[in-house]
Amino acid sequence: MGRATPIVKGFNSPNDVVVKCDGTIWFTDPSYGWLQGFRPRPLVRDAVWRYDPRTGGAIAVADSFDKPNGLSFSPDERTLYVADNGEPHHLKAFDVADGGRLDGERVIHVSSPEHPDGLKADSAGRLYATFAGGVEVLSPDGSLRGQIELPGAVNFCFGGPERDVLFITADTAIYAVHLEAKGH
Repeated sequence: MGRATPIVKGFNSPNDVVVKCDGTIWFTDPSYGWLQGFRPRPLVRDAVWRYDPRTGGAIAVADSFDKPNGLSFSPDERTLYVADNGEPHHLKAFDVADGGRLDGERVIHVSSPEHPDGLKADSAGRLYATFAGGVEVLSPDGSLRGQIELPGAVNFCFGGPERDVLFITADTAIYAVHLEAKGH
């Protein structure tokens, strides 16, 4: 196994990451480490960042969060969804403009306390977000479509040969849910 080296330093507590098809790396950076006593006082606001490996530069693209956490692009990458599990526990959507700017910020869903955390989209554009009772399945506009009940759910990913299995981490186990949907 190789040794990991940081590509960018000086953040609070980088949390979740997605890679856009253009190679840019987008990640959330909440101040959990400071709040939990293992990182110094934050030097930057809790934000969503975009790192461009071609230039080596990182820029904060959105900072209107209490605790940004999970993030996911829509299948066409025209929308970025961000889970804020600080106060008031909501999901935001942003239009992704040319050059990696975010416009059109809007709250699309309010969730339960200490959530949402994990966030992913399937190939049809539905969103999957953890909440206190498991995983909520939402339309792209944030309206509730259904729930996978699993108390203690924290994060998840799509997997399997057809990307139709949702692997969910919980407090004490990992669960697999076979879906008709496929991850994007």
